[in-house]
Formats: sequence, C-alpha cells, structure tokens
Amino acid sequence: RFAVLAVTGSLVGTIGIGYTMATFHIWAPTVPFVGVVVLTAAALAVSVPRDLAELRRAGLVRRETARSRWSTTATVTALSLGGLVVVVVAALTHMGDPVPAGLFGSLGPGLVVGLALVVAAAVIALVRGRALAVPVVVLGGVVQLAQAITYGVPTVTAAARHIGVVEYIRQFGGTNPSADIFQTWSGLFAGAAWVADVGGIVNTILIAAWVPVLLAFSTTIAVGVLAAHWLPGARRPWIAALLTAMTGSLNTTYFSPQSVGI
Repeated sequence: RFAVLAVTGSLVGTIGIGYTMATFHIWAPTVPFVGVVVLTAAALAVSVPRDLAELRRAGLVRRETARSRWSTTATVTALSLGGLVVVVVAALTHMGDPVPAGLFGSLGPGLVVGLALVVAAAVIALVRGRALAVPVVVLGGVVQLAQAITYGVPTVTAAARHIGVVEYIRQFGGTNPSADIFQTWSGLFAGAAWVADVGGIVNTILIAAWVPVLLAFSTTIAVGVLAAHWLPGARRPWIAALLTAMTGSLNTTYFSPQSVGI
C-alpha cells in the first residue's frame, strides 16, 4: 500500500506541476521542486511511523507462526532476488542494440536462468501460501528492467515522438496546443521535462527508457493491493497480480499517457 500511494502520488504531483508550468508558460523548475521535497519529508514523517506500528502489531499477532513461516519466506525471497540479480548481471554484460532473436538472443542463458529462479520461487510460494508477493512483483518488471539496461532506449518507437514534445517544452518553457494533439495532452511530457530540468538529465530518451520499468513494477503491486479488497486470503490477490505480470511481460507499456493512466 505504501509503494502504491508513493508512486501514484509522485506521478500525480509530477504531472500536475509540470502541466501547470507548461500550460501557463511559467517555467521555474527549482521552486516547485523545493516545495515537493518539503511535502515529501512531511508525508514520510507521518506515514512511515504509522506503517511501522502496523507491522509491529501484525508481528505480535503472528509470533507463534513466525518460525514456521520464516523458512519458506526466506527461500522464496532469496530465489526471487537471486533470479533478479542474474538477469541484471546478464543485461549489464550484454548491453547493445536489439537483435532479431529479441531479449533472449541478446542475454542468452542468463535471462533463462534468472527467470527460471523467479518462476521456481513463485511456484514454491504458491504451493506453500507464503511470500507470493515477492516473486510476483519481480516477474512483473524484470523483462522491462532487462530491456532498459540492455538497450538504454525505449522499445516502442512512438516514445521518440513523445520525447520530442518533452524537448519542445524544455526549449520554449511551455506548450503550443494549436500545434498537435500531443501538445494538447501534455501532462506526462511536461512532467518529464520538469524532472529532466531539475535532475540535470541531458538525454531525455533515458526517461522514456526507464519509465516503463517504474510502471511495470508499480502496476503489479497495485493490482495485488487492490485485489486484496475483493479476493480473500493471502494468495488470491497476488495470483491476480501474477496474471497481470504475465501479460505485462509482453511489454506494451511505454512512455505514454495511456500507460501511465493504466
């Protein structure tokens, strides 16, 4: 829940601030950034102690079963993170342009081994009913993460056109809605322009390459969190998230308003 609220709040705030500055041609990136830092610190000061208290209460309730749960939880977590590390290392050592065989052709056995470890963790968690969220979340974004590291550019060509709008806003300090529809629906692009200016990001194509990674992981988490309101038990909500992660591995998520909307 904390992750979902943090990511959602960040996206809403970034888009809202960027869109406001770009629409009214009041491009002053530093001023709102200072305000966001202060508000974020205040939000963390309130939410972190509250969530820690909830975790402590949950730990007291489950003290008797903690020992029996630890073995499975530790195994699932280790396999999931181990698989993620294998994929990341394979991506870091095979950086380059895409090949006809796709990501499997670029990364070779490393991708297969890494994914196999995460899938094994998911199977163990599903059978034993423990820690299913960990492998599911890893599966939800590992493909997008590997692509971002390996290629360093967006995997959907339409993202380049969107980056053009980002660069326009950075250069002229605002949008021109009469130019085209992308200038009219410019919230995401204005937010990215603000992030680029505040963060000193020269090559904004990197934003388009890495936004899908953020969206993939956070969407998987969000499905699990939301599904828990309707599906009983500890496993069923994350099975729903797993179905989302499986379809998300096709990676139709990219730097676009519709992907952020989802």
